[in-house]
Amino acid sequence: MQHRYSVEYLYGLCRDNPWIPWRHEPTWARGLLHGLNGDMPSAACVLVPQVEELVRQHLKGAGAHTMFVSDDGVETEKGLTTLLDDAQAADVLGSDLVFEMKALLTDQQGPNLRNNIAHGLTTDVELGGSSAAYVWWLVLRLVTLPHAQSAETAT
Repeated sequence: MQHRYSVEYLYGLCRDNPWIPWRHEPTWARGLLHGLNGDMPSAACVLVPQVEELVRQHLKGAGAHTMFVSDDGVETEKGLTTLLDDAQAADVLGSDLVFEMKALLTDQQGPNLRNNIAHGLTTDVELGGSSAAYVWWLVLRLVTLPHAQSAETAT
């Protein structure tokens, strides 16, 4: 309660951030604000799909194919599990970040938040738990890391 952050301030952190896909900054800012206000279920439901789009956009930017074509010619975006398993994912995102994302979001042995949120399988208890808080923190780290790095190089 001592520090209050507005969605405008958070949007400023998200704008021109190399991690965040263009035109997704307002959604990231709202997701961060939910977490800062202690609403982890809302934060997770907003931010987890945004993390998937982050992965997709960064892989596309590196030349990876993020779509597949079915036998009947329909193009479909690959899901997060397939994207993170792409050979380029570790080169583009870093092996540590890929590991964290897999462990939290797609691994059947872990919380599997991406799939459980996407299919409506999570409860409020799960969405308010440590895994959702960790995803929120991971997103906060991605948002603030470029600012911290630029402050280091300025000194």
